[in-house]
Amino acid sequence: MDKINFRYEFKDDPYSSHSCILQLIDSTKSLHILDVGCAQGYLASELRKKNHTIYGIDCDISAATYAKEHCKEVFIGDIETSNFNLPSQFFDVIIFGDILEHTREPEIILKKYMLFLKKGGELIISTGNVANLYIRLSLLFGNFNYTERGILDKTHLHLFTLKTLINLIKKNNLTLL
Repeated sequence: MDKINFRYEFKDDPYSSHSCILQLIDSTKSLHILDVGCAQGYLASELRKKNHTIYGIDCDISAATYAKEHCKEVFIGDIETSNFNLPSQFFDVIIFGDILEHTREPEIILKKYMLFLKKGGELIISTGNVANLYIRLSLLFGNFNYTERGILDKTHLHLFTLKTLINLIKKNNLTLL
């Protein structure tokens, strides 16, 4: 396939959300992993190298076509409105990598997808911290400008701080590790 410029790209910086997610996943055993908002399958590509079985969900048909090269199966549709034929209590890990901020009701999304998580399984959630130093300084000078990418991405419906993300996790009776 020809290279297409997609909206989201793999972030290989050691402190990026992608690198942190990859470090959190146990590599000592083969796991069934669901990547919600899998884009072109960046994480799936890396996780497959560690003998994990990856399933993906994305609403972008073009991106999902690329993800199919790295996933056992890719479901195409909106994570809020689509009902995917996913097996209940099947996944060892479900990844929400920089995706919950794009949803109208993140709490409902977590509840919906927890049904597919094995007992003792793990959810991995990453999202930008709107209370970071750059945003705070921008606010100090009266700026709050939406951008094409980053924390103030125009497609973000929710902005999280560490505290509000922890509250979301606790509301869903999840254990923070």
